[in-house]
Amino acid sequence: MDVPFLDTVLYLYTKIKSRSDPVSDISSFSSDKIKNVLIVLTTGLGDAVLSTPAIRAVRKRFSDAKIFLFGRDSWLSLFRCDHNLNGVIPYKGKYRFFFNTIKRLKDKEIALALVFHGNDPDIMPILYFAGVRFIIRIPNDTTRYRFLLSNREIGGSNFLLKDTHYIVNRMRILKFIGADDSDTSLYLDIDSSIHNRIKEWLKGFNTDIDKDMSPTLIGYHMFAADTYKMWLVEKHVELISRLTASNRRLTLFLTGSKEDREKAEYVRSAVGSDRVFNIAGMFNIEETAALIGLMDLFITPDTGLLHVAVALETPTISLFAPTRYELVGAYQDMDIHHFIQRDLTCELCITKECSFSKCMDQITVDEVYELFQRVVKKGKGRC
Repeated sequence: MDVPFLDTVLYLYTKIKSRSDPVSDISSFSSDKIKNVLIVLTTGLGDAVLSTPAIRAVRKRFSDAKIFLFGRDSWLSLFRCDHNLNGVIPYKGKYRFFFNTIKRLKDKEIALALVFHGNDPDIMPILYFAGVRFIIRIPNDTTRYRFLLSNREIGGSNFLLKDTHYIVNRMRILKFIGADDSDTSLYLDIDSSIHNRIKEWLKGFNTDIDKDMSPTLIGYHMFAADTYKMWLVEKHVELISRLTASNRRLTLFLTGSKEDREKAEYVRSAVGSDRVFNIAGMFNIEETAALIGLMDLFITPDTGLLHVAVALETPTISLFAPTRYELVGAYQDMDIHHFIQRDLTCELCITKECSFSKCMDQITVDEVYELFQRVVKKGKGRC
């Protein structure tokens, strides 16, 4: 929701208000006084899953505190069973339910907010007007609300490590609260009832997910938030056709959102195999995660579901070109995660302005197919 001049008005009012009622400086921080903690993650699914090691570390640091996750509605339910959290609070988007959200947070009496990722212009004011007086994040050099940070004199873009994996840099926020940053493994807690329901649903495809065998259940994701991260549709058709022709025990599920269903159906129809199923839009995020957790292998570009697969210890094959696998790919269980990396072909991908898959087009069907065959031969799929 865009309201003319609202950003400026809110900024000016917040700045004036904070002069008489400032946030507390990090120098006065004491963990003994922290009873309620808010973790802020208002970007995408991938950022959220990549932040799970930091969530675990916050719980270890504040073992007796109540910890809440403030995040996007689109993926927040995935964390409702997280054993390190006491609850989740939805962020509805820019200025939506602004005052209701402030009241809801205020009722929680949040003492400390850790902003893992929050680029929306109303995030910092929401925290401030909710009464949070320790607000910590790693600011960049253009953070508009830097004056609302308890660590405003510490941080900035030079605080992050160059050419270092996202997880490691995310964990650097823990230095402000004295938390242990040694465990960098991803995790997800899936509701057992959902897991069992999806497991039962799979039986309708005559699959035996308890049997020790080479990979047969393949999750296949073609989509990403940005076009420049996606492979060409024609290549998906060719690859899936070759995969199904070469392995009679293979059952392949095309995943995606409701918006992706039409394109996924085109691929399914073009392949023409009775062992390829279009399930795009059929499941919510929890059910999708449960399904990925039961796959023998998950094939995907650089997108949030890749990290879901890694967190659930599902083997992966991922395709990278405009982004770098060593920075945002798997960071654990490297023997079961495989990737193909190509270089940038132009500057547009760096600025996220590209609307074509030119970089990804460098990846050939042959090399993905050959990688799949090597993975199967080595038994790196999970049963």
